[in-house]
Amino acid sequence: MCLAAITSALAVYLLLWAVIAPPPSQAAFSGSNGKIAFTTQRDGNEEIYSMNTDGTGATNLTGNSANDGEPAWSPDGSKLVFRSMRDNNHEIYVMNADGSAQTRLTNNSAIDMLPSWSPDGTKITFTSRRDGNDEIYVMNADGSNQTNLTNNANSDAIGRWSPDSSQIVFHSNRSGVTQIYVMNDDGSNVTQLTNTLDGNGAPTWSPDGSKIAFYSLRDGTGTEIYVMNADGSNPTRLTNNTEADSGPAWSPDGTKIVFDSTRDGNYEIYVMDADGASQSNLTNHSNVDLGPDWQPIPLNTPTPSNTPTDTLTPTNTNTPGPTDTPTETPTSTNTFTPTNTPTATNTLIPAISCPGPDGYGYTCSNVSASFVPVGSNLFGGPCSNCSVGVGLPFQFTFYGQSYNSAYITSNGTIHFSGISPNPINTALPTANFGPTIFAYWDALVPGSISDNVYMGMTGTSPNRTVIFEWRYREAASGFFVNVEAQLHETSNQITLIYNIPGSNGSSATAGIQQAYSANNLQLSYNQAVLTPGRAVRFSPPVPPTATPTPTRTPRDNPLNSVTIVSDSSVRAWDSYTGTPSPGWHTVGYDDSSWTNAVQTPCDAFGSWPPPHAGSQWIWHSNCITHTSQQVYFRKTFSLLPGASYSGSISINADDQSYVYINGNLVGATSNWQVTGTFNLSPYLTSGENVLIVDGRNLGGPGGVTFIANVTVNSPVNTSTPTTTPTPTITPTPTATNVPNLCTAIATGLASNSTTWDCGHVPQAGDSILIPNGRTVDLDVSLLDLKDVTIESGANLKYAGSALTLSLTGNLSNSGLFIPETAVTVRFKGATAQVLSGAGTTFYDLFIENSGGGVIFNSSVTVRGTLNLTNDLTVSAPYTLNQQSASVGTGDVVGSVIRKTTSPNIPMSFGNPMTQLTFENLGTLPQDVTVTLSRTAPGGLSNAIARVYSISANMGSNYEATLQLHYTDAEVASANASEGTLQLFRYSGSAWQAQGGTVNTSSDFVSLTDVSQFSNWAISSGAPTAIELVSFEALGENKGIRVKWETGLEFDLVGFNVWRKVGKHEWQKLNTDIIPAKKVGQVGGARYRFLDKQISAGKTYRYKIELLKRDGQSTMSSVVKVRMSK
Repeated sequence: MCLAAITSALAVYLLLWAVIAPPPSQAAFSGSNGKIAFTTQRDGNEEIYSMNTDGTGATNLTGNSANDGEPAWSPDGSKLVFRSMRDNNHEIYVMNADGSAQTRLTNNSAIDMLPSWSPDGTKITFTSRRDGNDEIYVMNADGSNQTNLTNNANSDAIGRWSPDSSQIVFHSNRSGVTQIYVMNDDGSNVTQLTNTLDGNGAPTWSPDGSKIAFYSLRDGTGTEIYVMNADGSNPTRLTNNTEADSGPAWSPDGTKIVFDSTRDGNYEIYVMDADGASQSNLTNHSNVDLGPDWQPIPLNTPTPSNTPTDTLTPTNTNTPGPTDTPTETPTSTNTFTPTNTPTATNTLIPAISCPGPDGYGYTCSNVSASFVPVGSNLFGGPCSNCSVGVGLPFQFTFYGQSYNSAYITSNGTIHFSGISPNPINTALPTANFGPTIFAYWDALVPGSISDNVYMGMTGTSPNRTVIFEWRYREAASGFFVNVEAQLHETSNQITLIYNIPGSNGSSATAGIQQAYSANNLQLSYNQAVLTPGRAVRFSPPVPPTATPTPTRTPRDNPLNSVTIVSDSSVRAWDSYTGTPSPGWHTVGYDDSSWTNAVQTPCDAFGSWPPPHAGSQWIWHSNCITHTSQQVYFRKTFSLLPGASYSGSISINADDQSYVYINGNLVGATSNWQVTGTFNLSPYLTSGENVLIVDGRNLGGPGGVTFIANVTVNSPVNTSTPTTTPTPTITPTPTATNVPNLCTAIATGLASNSTTWDCGHVPQAGDSILIPNGRTVDLDVSLLDLKDVTIESGANLKYAGSALTLSLTGNLSNSGLFIPETAVTVRFKGATAQVLSGAGTTFYDLFIENSGGGVIFNSSVTVRGTLNLTNDLTVSAPYTLNQQSASVGTGDVVGSVIRKTTSPNIPMSFGNPMTQLTFENLGTLPQDVTVTLSRTAPGGLSNAIARVYSISANMGSNYEATLQLHYTDAEVASANASEGTLQLFRYSGSAWQAQGGTVNTSSDFVSLTDVSQFSNWAISSGAPTAIELVSFEALGENKGIRVKWETGLEFDLVGFNVWRKVGKHEWQKLNTDIIPAKKVGQVGGARYRFLDKQISAGKTYRYKIELLKRDGQSTMSSVVKVRMSK
């Protein structure tokens, strides 16, 4: 509802269920914060509930089949005054705090609503239409002596007493736009406090009387909560989002403000600090919750005895076992800050036992571990049954396969292959998923605005840990869930930490699985064994020792330990320039043609010494200064057999280095002043090993310096090495061979095999890496590559036309990715594919992924055709800048932005059936963003599970034809009737029907003359006995004649006529409801309305509001008339 019309619409406030801030807190004295009362539709009609200040203990107080709402606490917290329709008309009632003794105070045929107490509890203000428009009345607390205070021809509403009882603040449209006013308690001395072009309303005093909270539209982003001084000075914005925030109410102690908001898709109750900080959702219900008011508890007054026990903070009598005591005791509060001792109601919790090993060799153990604070959420806002693809900060190996990305779901799982979220947990193994970590598999839902999955990282390479933390509630029980999964670099271990004090995991599955038909370890299935503070660790098998058969005699005797430094002594290091022959990074490679490394002749570092003790800056003797050069270094060493091996290397390189051990890439550096430290342990073996450094100088000084330390753990007796038994050679599951990684070792053409270190042009199944400083010209098509990585400072650009780059894995672009005309990129994997890094530009882009979907975790520009064979997800806050047409049947889930060019040209947004076509009218927007979310619009029945959020940048007085896409499967799932689908627009308080034309063959609904955007939905709506046959507006000498005809009025009460002129807000023209002529009868009627207040040369728009007997309303389409000069 437009703000200029808010006050005039108060006559039908209750019929429209439009939120005009329900009564704020009335506390005017010191005391404590009691319960929060609010209006809700969760029982199918409007009821008044109360709840604790953390959102728990919600209790129905009215329990009546009629609509009850707008509760306001008495100053002593013992009573609630409210509005009810139980006598077939909206009247003011009062009841005790527990809902008893409900008593009617007003008895008038007109609407009485929006009551509020005086600070001394002896009087009540309310808004009434008994004089033909909205006026503020006052009466005694028993309903006697009802008196009009405002008595003005315009609409005055929502009167609130100042704490000292001397003034009443209210809002009124007497200046043309809804503004905030103050008057004496007898109605005299009216003073205007706000004066903005857009409306302000729902004012409420702070308990000390120094400030007034209110809503405002002055920033153009929807209703926001503001606070100002009591004289109207220093207005300060407290909320900032594109949805509606309204209905502010102060806590009795003045430290907080409770309000309602649509930021989660429907009205919910939120709370924030008085300065706007710490905004959180208290209700989180699928139906409407709004109009909060905070109960004052006077000093020395006990809390009412009907306060429900908060079951979310029970007492724990459990003591963790000696092996399970965490170093810090993780806990969960409603905001999930692990600082206090966790509690639980269970007194007999069965001890947890770790299973394993499984057939692969994974084991489970109880450990001491702590929650690690993380602060970056993955879903943006509260989200249930959701999933998101994320890039991992390091390569993680799970059941022998290495992964650079994973899917995280809101249902407590981590997946390494494409999935759809599934909230129904089963025992392991499960056929629902492939390789998966089940941290806490259950149906989880957000319980506050901060509930989400959070991601972070701790440690430094090679000992980093990536962390995923779930902060949710169990959907079935409402218990808080706080679970953290820690994935450890190098060791590839998985640590799970639990804090679920309510259920202890009694409805969840925890464990790991390779696949349904393969290995798994089930920690628990619907067992209350995941007690607060529990921590378990899953470990892969320790790499078995192996004794390869060398092809030549080892240069060194086997050792228990060895220290290897960069050194230029004879044959200390072999070096080579150019492109070595295949197998250069393997143990048995013959390097006899390589030359001894020397102390670098490229060394121009001056006095900067090598940072590693005993090392030198080394290079090949043929140093080419000021030119790019690549030099390879090899060093072999032998180790005695042992139980395990440990080792690490620290390296600096000017400019870059890549480190290999036994053919496995273990790390890379790109800054000569920053030391890289990498773990060698998983790849060491008995007998001969080979350490390789690939050094790359991008010009100027060049060199590498490093030190490596290797140790044999529990070695055999070194005095009798010849009797050492030879262990069985077994594959090492954690070693990551990279035979198909082709790294660009020079700037050049992709078609030249010398550009790549793999010795051939990348082919199907290969991954490619373009390092910093390298540019690869794509002069041939590269088909069915796996992963493509473009480092910062690198460049992949197209050097031809009609070329294709297709990949089945991930694309990581931190450099430049430059397409040319007629070059195509295809994502065509069978599992999830992720784009990450910096912004990327494509020409023709094909989304052909057949399983798991494609996720863009960075912003993208598509200059050519966007071909959507399947869906593409653009993660928030990133956008897809679509510069041309789209084809296909898939959708872009997320934000698509397009620049407007000319009128009457359809612009598609993702799916080609989702379009906007601007008419040749007004000033077109600079650009338009359409964001599609696959969620059902709250508060709208039979609705397609899609919400389209549309926003325009700049522009004025424009109109457009809007066309929104759906699928037949979505129609069936919504139990909707495709032939009666129409578009609904969210007004900021409710979904309003806008009409539209259905195209059942192409699956879209279109609507003309759209001049307001915001959120849109598609629904067949509930059947209604109302039919609007025709509607038109015609100019004539006396003004503009608005005419409409109905075919059926059985459920109609009457009509309102709304008008919009230019940029001004919509205004209701009729003072009284225009009554329907056939109420409760079969048949229709004709109606006429003359608008005399017109001017030549202006364009006028009109719409009809149809008011129904059930208290709801719908809007007609818009007609327009331009009056000639």
